[in-house]
Amino acid sequence: MGCHNSKGIIPSCRCEQASGTISKSSKKIVQEMWLDLKPERKNFGISIFIRLFEEAPEAQDLFYNFKDLKNQDELLQSLKELDHVARVMSAFGNCIELLDDMTQFSDTVQSLGKAHKKIGINGGHLGLFGKVVLDLLSDHCKSSWTIQKEKAWKDVFALLTENFEIGLISEDNNNHVSS
Repeated sequence: MGCHNSKGIIPSCRCEQASGTISKSSKKIVQEMWLDLKPERKNFGISIFIRLFEEAPEAQDLFYNFKDLKNQDELLQSLKELDHVARVMSAFGNCIELLDDMTQFSDTVQSLGKAHKKIGINGGHLGLFGKVVLDLLSDHCKSSWTIQKEKAWKDVFALLTENFEIGLISEDNNNHVSS
């Protein structure tokens, strides 16, 4: 499904539809765009991290593999060599595929939130991730970026954010000591 006209910077990834569902048309748009991006996902993922660290340099310190890298060339080389980008893109792709099963989607994204809580990631970081992804998708699609595509991706990020934040605030049930 490629992309169609209406470029613009997306100030926020929060959307009115954070009710635990997503329309069939939004789901189809996102899943088809993600499939079309498959050959370029590694480079797209590297671009995400580069842009994240440009927009929020303090976020680089949350990644032990990247926090001591101060110049752009070292960071780019490290991003290319390490499999963290591949893992992030795989997890993100898995979430997109799971849009067909909202229970599994919610469980998976909440687990990701819980796991990322341990390293200091918060909902604001996910919002920035969403903004960066939307900006890069818009750049990638150029004149084929549409309002419908923007809305579809915003809807997905609303669901991601809602469920990720539930994971961030959830208590780890494994910490209870039985008497």
